[in-house]
Amino acid sequence: MIVFTSAIKRVSFVLLALLAAIMALTTFTEHWGCDRWNANAVYHSTWFAILWGCTALSGIVGLSCSCPIRTWTEFIKRAHLWLLHASFVLILCGAGLTALTAKSGRIHLRTGITERAYIPDGHALYEPASLPFAIRLKQFTVNYHPGTHSASNYVSKLCVNNQYEVSVSMNRVATIEGWRFYQQSFDADGLGTILSVQRDTLGLPVTYCGYTLLFIAFVWLLLTPHGGFRKSLRKLRTVLSFLLLISLPASSHAASSAKISCPRTLSTAQADAFGRLFVAYNGRICPIETVANDFCLKLTGRTSYKSFSAEQVLCGCIFWPEDWKEQPILHIKQKDLYQALNMGEYASVNQLINPQNRLLPYLNENDAKGRRAAEINELIQLINALQNDEFLSVFPVNAQRTIWINSADSLPDTYAISNADRAFIKHIFGQMRTAAQSNDTVTFMRCLNQIAAYQQHAGHDTLPSVTRRKAEHLYNCCIDLPTILSRGFLLLGFICFFTSLRTYGATLRKWLLATGNLGFVLLTAYLLLRSYVSGRAPVGNGHETMLLAAWISLGSGILLPFCRTGFPILRSLPYIASGFFLLVASLSQSGSAISELMPVLQSPLLSLHVSLIMLAYALLSLTFLLSVLALLFPSESTTCRLYTQVLLYPALALLAAGIFIGAIWANNSWGRYWGWDPKEVWALITLIVYAFPLHSFSLPWFRRKRPFFVYLLLAFSTVLMTYFGVNYLLGGLHSYA
Repeated sequence: MIVFTSAIKRVSFVLLALLAAIMALTTFTEHWGCDRWNANAVYHSTWFAILWGCTALSGIVGLSCSCPIRTWTEFIKRAHLWLLHASFVLILCGAGLTALTAKSGRIHLRTGITERAYIPDGHALYEPASLPFAIRLKQFTVNYHPGTHSASNYVSKLCVNNQYEVSVSMNRVATIEGWRFYQQSFDADGLGTILSVQRDTLGLPVTYCGYTLLFIAFVWLLLTPHGGFRKSLRKLRTVLSFLLLISLPASSHAASSAKISCPRTLSTAQADAFGRLFVAYNGRICPIETVANDFCLKLTGRTSYKSFSAEQVLCGCIFWPEDWKEQPILHIKQKDLYQALNMGEYASVNQLINPQNRLLPYLNENDAKGRRAAEINELIQLINALQNDEFLSVFPVNAQRTIWINSADSLPDTYAISNADRAFIKHIFGQMRTAAQSNDTVTFMRCLNQIAAYQQHAGHDTLPSVTRRKAEHLYNCCIDLPTILSRGFLLLGFICFFTSLRTYGATLRKWLLATGNLGFVLLTAYLLLRSYVSGRAPVGNGHETMLLAAWISLGSGILLPFCRTGFPILRSLPYIASGFFLLVASLSQSGSAISELMPVLQSPLLSLHVSLIMLAYALLSLTFLLSVLALLFPSESTTCRLYTQVLLYPALALLAAGIFIGAIWANNSWGRYWGWDPKEVWALITLIVYAFPLHSFSLPWFRRKRPFFVYLLLAFSTVLMTYFGVNYLLGGLHSYA
């Protein structure tokens, strides 16, 4: 019986590892365009479903042999294990029922036309299937963010059987007699909509039941005194809370550039006044100083140039473009590119475009050099747009709703604008340019005040509140804080690391603690400020999720018992982890600008989904650092293992919860809870890979310390692949994150 049980458990783990390997291989072959080994040939094949079924069956049989429940005492001790494994079986059964019994497709509706049929998925001949009711599109509407052309939602109002109305929009499903309708697309003329249709009366309830059991099982696993988490935690009685240290002042980066004649621009006071005007940018209304920061950061890699502020750089490109086209303000950054161009790391616009555009040979190259060449070419076009007054949309106009336009935009007769306002919009920037170039400060400031007064008069409810304006100004003043904190955290982490190798007095520890607390407060305030300015949680892109991961790495130190351990080197881990997270955030300049979310991301489940995933990744990054320390200091491997096990249980629980909350969100948005997107697949692979070390009872190899830590070192590559590799190598629906 023992031999049989051991063999069954080995089979289940081998099958699980095989599944992970197949899924990983498929994500790459799908990206490479391999037709014989693509997603449909694997994920939707019979043999793949059978492989999942065999894995689940062997796991349940192995569990029943090794953890039988014969008495009430055994039930109390082992129920969480049975619930956990049963939840995965239920989820698989739900997926199977969905594949076998669910009906899905799409329906194209035109305004005023009644339909009673939809086009089923997978039908090559597009043969319609009937619906048990009649449905008619009454109205399709695109909602916009105030003052912009950025869509905030798509809404289809439907009339069912000419009796009642329902609405379908992004993240809002309409259910009609058991049929679920999801907003998918719409016609260019705005008179038609395309909806996804689904009926899944069996698979969906079973799947959601599995999700519920999974949540209960993980909570039980973390709370029960008979689970591995509490057993590991009890062994750490000598340890209290994790001390959180942060921030030392970072060295400022000096802008080194060649001695070139000083370009003309506005004075600091004039540029600051110009920066206080409002503009439509990134789907929202914000101060021009926000645009200036983003513009300067994209050009130079910094939020200033020499002694000029970001606002002065922007104004210089608007009013004295020829001066600034001579300045080496374009940070080429990509070494292969600036070597191929035979230039330095910084170049001027004129160096790149005179006598012809030297970037043209590289624009079509599908590599890092080609992508950076395309980015720099776009920046050159942006500078030209500033020169031609085509970029800054600072004029609100009434076009059935209030939108913001620039001086070069057309003004149709349908716009409710007086002739005086039309002339003002068309000529005010020209007057400002003349005044600036002739150093007529009085006229320039009068023009600025006229634009500000016009914005207050015509902007109506599209203008941000006074409190939000002040908050955004404060945020713009702190825009470099993540870069400063990243260096400070890394420095602090290494100080903690090296001072732990020797005995130092209590005074130094107090100073380190105080510095760390200050840094944590600063990072918390920065995130709260960004959240208030954007009006949402900081989870909308890769830059924001890195900031969140850094904050979680530090914050988890308050709750986890790392501080007063007999192994002081552990104190350095949260700071090193958060420092690296912030370093990555400071390098991802494209996501640093605040922007509105696309409609599908405007769901309350987004914040929960991303927060749980990033919390899991932050804890897993600490297990990686613990493994490094354990291999470097074998005498402390026992302590490191205890901490690692304490972290692994909640990390996997959070990762599983994050994945399945994402699945619920996807079902509410697209009508499917799993689409085999590369990011989804690699998150599942990460969950599988990290589940193995928690089965040391069944896998004796993990009871040995060195193999355990070596495995965790290698396992962290799945986290890196999930977060970074998918974005840069594979793409997919989640590539924005």
